[in-house]
Amino acid sequence: MRDRSARLGMLLTVLLLVSAFFVAEPPFAKSASNVVHVSKKRGVTKIGDLRVVRGYYPTTLRDAAEIFGKPGLIRRPYREVCEAYFGKGLRLDFVSFGLVDGCYDRSLQAGLIRSRHWKVRIGRRLYRVGMPKRRIPRNAKFVPRYGFELASFRFATGRTGSVYAQVGGKKRIRALRLFIGLAGD
Repeated sequence: MRDRSARLGMLLTVLLLVSAFFVAEPPFAKSASNVVHVSKKRGVTKIGDLRVVRGYYPTTLRDAAEIFGKPGLIRRPYREVCEAYFGKGLRLDFVSFGLVDGCYDRSLQAGLIRSRHWKVRIGRRLYRVGMPKRRIPRNAKFVPRYGFELASFRFATGRTGSVYAQVGGKKRIRALRLFIGLAGD
């Protein structure tokens, strides 16, 4: 009888720990979509359910937190930059060049995807982390430190890349870099 109650107690402890593990991962608040939409003319237009708004009221960290929930971590590697880690391999960079001090009011500038959870749709083509390098178009321009340019858009005086695929040692996409450019640089 005593051995049976000890096993039951052990089972309950394990179940409690497993359930705590699933609750500890920060879930997204409202976002059900895991697709980044990219337009050839306008660049990144949506990240999951977060609409990328250009113009007088650009997308801020406050807008992203409403969609994805409070970031698990916010880092400030430089005075102008706030990196927000939302879990599931998504990092968004918010920037202000002297106008705003707090992170939540800074404008969305760039992003980094390091998880298979996210997909990037450029026109009809779909990319994700873990795909083989051969899926990258042969005519994709290689930009040092960024990777292979998958899409570009009109920005300031010319065209600039909006999505880059970084390839790792196993000839697979290890990260997808996004350039949004809402900080007005």
